[in-house]
Amino acid sequence: MLALGIVVIVVIASAYCVLLFIDYLKNVGTRIEKRLEDSALKRALRRQEAEATRAQKEAKEEREKEYREYEAQLAKEAERAAIEGRIQMIRDMPAYRDWRNAILRRDNHRCIVCGATGNIEVDHRHESIYSIVRRYKIENVVQAYECKELWDLNNGAVLCKNHHEQTKSSRYRALHTTPN
Repeated sequence: MLALGIVVIVVIASAYCVLLFIDYLKNVGTRIEKRLEDSALKRALRRQEAEATRAQKEAKEEREKEYREYEAQLAKEAERAAIEGRIQMIRDMPAYRDWRNAILRRDNHRCIVCGATGNIEVDHRHESIYSIVRRYKIENVVQAYECKELWDLNNGAVLCKNHHEQTKSSRYRALHTTPN
């Protein structure tokens, strides 16, 4: 009987040990699952952070690109305004009035396209005054007087307002000037 009691105690102890071992395995499994979930969450978080960082970087690059384009546009507008100011300076010069009058006399105060005598203008025909001022970097009266292309009679023509508006330089002016 004693042997039977020992066997029962051993069986109970063994069963208890098995239960403890099963519980241990469950705990280990739970911890492993928890670690796997944590690492999956961490990977997902890292992925989200990377995507957010990438999106922020792309947004920053886009803002920087827009700012560079804005600065370039401002620079163009400043250059255009400066050139327009120099053109006005040239138009106020006596040499410009002489050049204009010489073209008017040569073309009999008539549009070279339609012959109209009313509402006529003098045009820098082959190369616009804007282009000349820009190309030769004319910044003052002395440089303007020295620039032969400005005063070339072969580059001037009388046009009526209608035909002058159809010239390339007139179209350029219409496209690139901003209304006040």
